[in-house]
Amino acid sequence: KLAFINAPQDDSGGHTELWVMNIDGTNLKQLTNNKRNNSMPAWSPDGKKIAFVSVHDGRSAVWIMKSSGKKLYQAIPDSRDFYRVTTGGKGDWVPVWTPDGSMIIYISMRDGIKETTMPHILHDDDDPQRQVGYFNKGDIWSVNIKDTSYLQLTTDPAMDLLPAISPDGSKIAFFSLRNDGSSDIWTMNI
Repeated sequence: KLAFINAPQDDSGGHTELWVMNIDGTNLKQLTNNKRNNSMPAWSPDGKKIAFVSVHDGRSAVWIMKSSGKKLYQAIPDSRDFYRVTTGGKGDWVPVWTPDGSMIIYISMRDGIKETTMPHILHDDDDPQRQVGYFNKGDIWSVNIKDTSYLQLTTDPAMDLLPAISPDGSKIAFFSLRNDGSSDIWTMNI
């Protein structure tokens, strides 16, 4: 099956929802319908769950749901009958399952967004003609699915992004701007 995001045709607010379908395009099914920005779906190794990012109250967090869409899981309950796996301050992104399904590796922007001269160009919401460079201070974190224990895996002041886990689950490769802002691929043991 394929998991993807799509904006409803009647949506004027720009939110995205999660969908699944067979690879041949049949059996299309909408999994979320919460008028939030849901993105970055990642299948669990056994195919029974999907981790994804959803924005609630202005913060993005990693969530888990059954691939059937019937129940959302979240390690920390909140008042809306949803359960979230991470609770990062400014945002958690890019969930990646370990091969055994016991952990999710993700990026956390807990240090926030800082204006910089780095070439990550965004439009200023107050003035769409003005382009501003922003640099997210992202670190790689892990969360244990069973006990929701968290571990910060990188602490470099530069941005670390896009983790990929080796097939045997022993290493993480990631993109980093550690060398004077140049983009490099780094590896580390889990």
